[in-house]
Formats: sequence, structure tokens, C-alpha cells
Amino acid sequence: MTDTEKKPPSKAALRRAEVAAAQDRLRAILKPGDQLWIVRRRFQRAQHPETFDVVRLYVTADGACLPQTLTSDVATAFDSTCYTDGLKTLDRYALGSMLWPDGFACVGKGCPSPEHGFASGASVPEHHRSGAYALRFDAL
Repeated sequence: MTDTEKKPPSKAALRRAEVAAAQDRLRAILKPGDQLWIVRRRFQRAQHPETFDVVRLYVTADGACLPQTLTSDVATAFDSTCYTDGLKTLDRYALGSMLWPDGFACVGKGCPSPEHGFASGASVPEHHRSGAYALRFDAL
């Protein structure tokens, strides 16, 4: 092989690029404090694990509320498999930690971080150390 010829990228390098691209897409779509909905697609039974979809609701310019399924990007970002009926596991705190490993700026009122404490006079940090609590999750 000569110096001008390039070796094709390995499968591992291509997969790392896919994972990084999915993480970038999620960072572009999601912001700290966003609400994500977990939709259970299949309930656990013998020999069949339950599966989930991750959905974000957004409002269009004309005021319509539409769902956006993020399951495929979440699976790729975790270098996991997205099955035809959803994800088999979901660590919701790991998603925020992966997207904001250095923490996130406090979003103010309604901030999902537990660093605010429950005391009424507690000081509010401007920057949260962990991205684990950056997103809010609820079941749909």
C-alpha cells in the first residue's frame, strides 16, 4: 500500500463516529430541563423483557403539539441496540450524564436538579456539577 492510498476506516471507528453523531443530535434537540416521556411498549412477561420508547413533545409554530421519538438516537448514543418495539433498558440518569458530562447551567424555576435542596433559604448553584438530573422523565 502506498502513502497516497488510505485504508478504509475500521468497523469500530465507524461505530464510534455513529455514536458521537447521535450524541450531537440529541444535544442539538434537548436542553437541560426538558421533559421526556417514557412510553412502555411491551410489559414484562415470562421470557419477554419490557421495552420502552423515549418521546419528546414539542410545539410547532402554528401551536400544534407533536411527538418526536428519540428512541433510535438514544440507543445509538449508548452504543446499544434499538429493537423493533423499543429499548430494552433505559437509565434515565445516564442519558443526562452522557449529554452533559461537565454538568449544566441551572435552568431556574422548575430545575430538575436535586442540588437545590428542600430548605426555603438554600442557596441555588448557577452550575450543577452533574448532568444526571438535567432532564425530567415521566411515564406516558
